[in-house]
Amino acid sequence: PNLFRSTFEHAKREAPGEHWLRQQLEIFDGGSAQQRKRVLQEFLAYVQQNGSSNMEDRFSEIAQLFLIRLAAWFAMTLVTSFELLLQLKVFLAFLEYREQVYVRTFFESGVVVPLVQSLTSDFDIADEVRCLVLVLLRLLAANGRQYKEALCSQGVVNSVRMCISDGLCWETLKAAGRLLCELFIGNPDHQLKILDTLQDLMAAKVPLTRRVGAQAVISLLQGAQDTTPLLCEPARRRTLVERAVPMLDVQDLSVAADAYCLLCSLVRNFNCDELLFGFAMAQLSNARDTDDWLRLELEAEELLGDAVRDTPQVGGRHQDMVSRIHATIAQAFAATARTREQDANDGDHTKQQFKEAANINVQFCQAFWNEAGHILKWGLLLYLAKRNPTFCDKLVQAGLTETLLMCLVDVAHPVRQAAALAEL
Repeated sequence: PNLFRSTFEHAKREAPGEHWLRQQLEIFDGGSAQQRKRVLQEFLAYVQQNGSSNMEDRFSEIAQLFLIRLAAWFAMTLVTSFELLLQLKVFLAFLEYREQVYVRTFFESGVVVPLVQSLTSDFDIADEVRCLVLVLLRLLAANGRQYKEALCSQGVVNSVRMCISDGLCWETLKAAGRLLCELFIGNPDHQLKILDTLQDLMAAKVPLTRRVGAQAVISLLQGAQDTTPLLCEPARRRTLVERAVPMLDVQDLSVAADAYCLLCSLVRNFNCDELLFGFAMAQLSNARDTDDWLRLELEAEELLGDAVRDTPQVGGRHQDMVSRIHATIAQAFAATARTREQDANDGDHTKQQFKEAANINVQFCQAFWNEAGHILKWGLLLYLAKRNPTFCDKLVQAGLTETLLMCLVDVAHPVRQAAALAEL
């Protein structure tokens, strides 16, 4: 008798998942585009219902055959953009457990090439699809240096740069930045090109593009240890500072905040404070503009008047400016009341009121954001002063204390006033 008969029969018997996927594979091979779409949907539903084990244990070698079929179909449907999002979700399901057999299949099947090409302007693809492509490529790159080098050899860095230049969705741009960071780590042969790309992004015209470059560099400074050799080069640090400082003047406060974080990270990691000394002195010089001092003096004279100019006032100039603000608000309310009486009969008062409120809101937001951007520059200046006592002495001699006092009494800029009070 054959003592191993039961063992052989058990090994030959297909698992339920393997048998189910074989049937789906037959439908996929002979079906239309709509039938293939249903196969992919049923596959995702089956994986979600039976998610306790990995692909190989669940489907055996049939899963690899299915992935190869799907890789070929993706290259065919890329031109027509047929259900690309659904196909990418299936790809992501294969990478959920980071099984190396399927990671190798992605590269051996050649599907990496159309994936990289889908990021370029050659294909009119939605940002949502590009975002999933970027996530998929990052998961592939996270499996080791050989896969990162393979992706870079396919021109993924240039494709990602083109995707960032054309992208409009912030989630897509963030995914692109994360992919560049992942490609940089542990990939010394291509680190120089990636870092140059990030520097170029910081000099772009689109604010979101500049944010991607700045945030990616910040992540590299805070994360991987092998970023130090390139960033330790004096020329590299100087270039990053030269790219980041102009970003502080961008109207988009998010861009300015990213530039502030990047500059602080560079100073903290490499003690390159001297690269920003010129910026700090220029900022102090601009803040000591005689026009601001003259404006404060004229406002004081206007508020005090000839009759009470020699009479001490409680609170000094600050109290008078507050009184002027209160008077202006009272006048505005009085004007609104008169307008309401005049327009009571025509029904347009409500619309006019909404327009005035919206205009005031826009003006307030614009003033607040301008003040906040100014505070970022001053925050960087004071950060340098606290780190360097010698440089702090130079700033004080150049008029730092007087400038803070001027900001303190200038109620026309309340955000700046509050920050100056805290520092004093």
